[in-house]
Amino acid sequence: MTREKKIKKNGKAKLSIKNKSANPEIKQFIDFFCRSSQKIRNQKPIIIHGKDGALTKFALKKMSLSQLEQMSLWFLEKKKSLSPKIGTMLSKRVMETFERDMRLPDFWKEIENIYAKHYSRATVSAKLARKFIPFTSKQVMEIAEEVARTERLTKRRTR
Repeated sequence: MTREKKIKKNGKAKLSIKNKSANPEIKQFIDFFCRSSQKIRNQKPIIIHGKDGALTKFALKKMSLSQLEQMSLWFLEKKKSLSPKIGTMLSKRVMETFERDMRLPDFWKEIENIYAKHYSRATVSAKLARKFIPFTSKQVMEIAEEVARTERLTKRRTR
């Protein structure tokens, strides 16, 4: 029997679902965030499916995967009082703090030390050479503004 005959026989219409070509970097980052949260904070992060994927997708439009990973290392190590969520990491207030810290002279050394502290020493130098790409203030502020706008819209809808 063909699919059409099955649909007619049942009397129900079925929707064909197209596979969206999802960006594999979104899953890579979320997996990295989960692993890093376990290593740095000994705590499982709070992942909100859909929201975190959308925030990660937006952030990846503004910066590379490696830059986003570096930001997550900084967030998980430096902002231990905050909840381990991607939404919290990309919030306007955290992004402003990140931009301020980014201007400090030893910022990149700090990121390197965080990475070395929580990941095996054998792979650190090779991975760091590939991963460390400097940020621009423009990238950070564009993400902060867009996330703040999205949060305001979400709050309005829930009222």
